[in-house]
Amino acid sequence: IEYFTGTRTKASEILLHAADLAPQPEPALRYLADIELDETAPPDPPAIARVCAYADAHLKDAQQQLYCGALMFRRAYAEHDNARVRDIIRRLSSSAEALPKDATPRCELVKAYVWTQDWDLARENAEICARVNPNSAQAHYRLARIYQHIGETERAQKEMELYARASDRLTEENEQHENNLNTFVLTIQKAATEDK
Repeated sequence: IEYFTGTRTKASEILLHAADLAPQPEPALRYLADIELDETAPPDPPAIARVCAYADAHLKDAQQQLYCGALMFRRAYAEHDNARVRDIIRRLSSSAEALPKDATPRCELVKAYVWTQDWDLARENAEICARVNPNSAQAHYRLARIYQHIGETERAQKEMELYARASDRLTEENEQHENNLNTFVLTIQKAATEDK
């Protein structure tokens, strides 16, 4: 509820506390990572530390490696700090190998490889990301930018067309999501008022 009402920091604090109390902290950490990754602001350091500590204790858990690597990347990118880029890429790569039907690790790898300017690996992962998640506007946009950077203009144009179609669908979905969210918040507020 804190997150839905716009207080990400409070939501993160609550989830960190829940992870400390829970015998199985994974669900709380999953929600925490999802909230932190959904924001445009860099992830909070305590959230990164807790998610990555759990990932370090569960090295074979591909989802946790993905969360840790993605959170680390977002923070490092925002701070222009590439000191841990190898660790980030290692985590995201292991997650991508373990989750071949999930586009997210590949899509996150694309960002890391563009940041390091490794264009061949960026293109390879961007193609997989767009193929596994063909409805993602971001996937097509990133792939178009990579094609443009490496001089494949025709392929870049095709990806921009796919991007435009996916963007139109996303706009419709976002409007529906916003309507559902507003209905949820109003229902909670109404119930709270009636309880008083």
